[in-house]
Amino acid sequence: MQTVMPGSPAQGKYIGPGWSEWILGFGCTILAATQLRSISNAPAQQTALSYYFQEPGVRAFHICGLAIDFAIVFVVAAWIFVAKKSEVWGFFLMALCLSGLIVGWAELVQALTPNPGKVYVLEGLPFSPINNAGLWGGAVFMGYFATKVPMGSMGIFVKLVLKIALWVGLFGVQWILFEQLAGRIS
Repeated sequence: MQTVMPGSPAQGKYIGPGWSEWILGFGCTILAATQLRSISNAPAQQTALSYYFQEPGVRAFHICGLAIDFAIVFVVAAWIFVAKKSEVWGFFLMALCLSGLIVGWAELVQALTPNPGKVYVLEGLPFSPINNAGLWGGAVFMGYFATKVPMGSMGIFVKLVLKIALWVGLFGVQWILFEQLAGRIS
């Protein structure tokens, strides 16, 4: 048995989060910062944003989005420091990413839904003023799923290009879905 002396390099195989979890944690930190800004800053009176944020459920969508972002950052940090049972951490991250995607799309659908009493027109859809920056947040969450698709025994460069292509494709599918939905509702 080999004794590990204090100050010596770590022994054994790394079992913490991979690069995709680090990127997800960084992305969710940025999304949380944008959420905090949108929740804490009151929009100017009698603007489209002030009317929008008075709609029922809009603040709740933003608070849920912020909670999901913080939960993802917490899970990644816990995985870094605890570094056990990676399957459990990965499952939590996938469930949180799916939740973030659902919350973002639910608010987007609500923002697109016609309301006869609506006295404003939102500009900036599908990115603003939706929680987690709308489709950008969806791209972060779906990007994590894209990195988890098994690619077999291809070279690392080919795997990277295919995963980036998948991520861009998933973003494109979201954009097309938004355009179709906006066209049907309008």
